Amino acid sequence: MKRKQMFSKKKIYKNLPLIIFTIVVFYIVLNFFLESFRESTRYMISSSHPLATQAGEKILKRNGNAIDAAITTQMVLNVVEPQSSGIGGGGFLLYYDKKNKHIEVYDGREVAPKKAQQDLFLRVDGNPLNHSEAILGGKSVGVP
Repeated sequence: MKRKQMFSKKKIYKNLPLIIFTIVVFYIVLNFFLESFRESTRYMISSSHPLATQAGEKILKRNGNAIDAAITTQMVLNVVEPQSSGIGGGGFLLYYDKKNKHIEVYDGREVAPKKAQQDLFLRVDGNPLNHSEAILGGKSVGVP
């Protein structure tokens, strides 16, 4: 009795579209990750909007320092995406002082106001506020 070949021509031709699809998807995913990888020996700016990144880079090219560039980048983000960014929100900053070889970390995550209680988002009857009631007004504002 002959053993069936695992990869017979018939099976390969039958599964060819799936094989090609898998190769193409693999190539696209691999290419995406390779293209998105960046290196720098001088500086690097990263933000969620290209205009903010460009503004920060402009500051560095005009001999500003990393803090100047970070502040500029954030101020542009406040304008181009006010729904996601603002001077009253939280943030993180990692700064390396090359001269002193020291890293500074700033954790500015927002917290609830000091007088906030567990029932802040509940109605008088104990039921939770609906979404618009909870987000409109000062109840949902965080404090940096």
